[in-house]
Amino acid sequence: MIKLRDINVGACRSLTADWLPESSGTNVKKLNACYSSLVRVPGHMTKLREINVRYCSSLSADWLPASSKGNIEKIDASHSSLVRVPGDMTKLWLIDVSGCPSLAADWLPESSRKCPGFMVHGSD
Repeated sequence: MIKLRDINVGACRSLTADWLPESSGTNVKKLNACYSSLVRVPGHMTKLREINVRYCSSLSADWLPASSKGNIEKIDASHSSLVRVPGDMTKLWLIDVSGCPSLAADWLPESSRKCPGFMVHGSD
């Protein structure tokens, strides 16, 4: 069994839905997918702490599954197609949404703003 901790798929323009086998993603803490064609974070990445989806223009509305959001502390989604962040992300303390043209009016639920010292970069 592979115990990957960090994955860098930055600039990969042909990621498919099954790009990461389940046995390889269960211990990943950091995902760098900037400039990639990532649509959705794999649901078996349950230990993720940091996600970089900067300049990802293919993110789906459900880009972060419930099973992957519990430990997320930092998200860089600047200049991406991000529409909203899931609720109940109680460990999230930093998010960058600079240059995100598709943000919904309710893009960040109150339940994801609970972490002490929570900061947002790039939102009006």
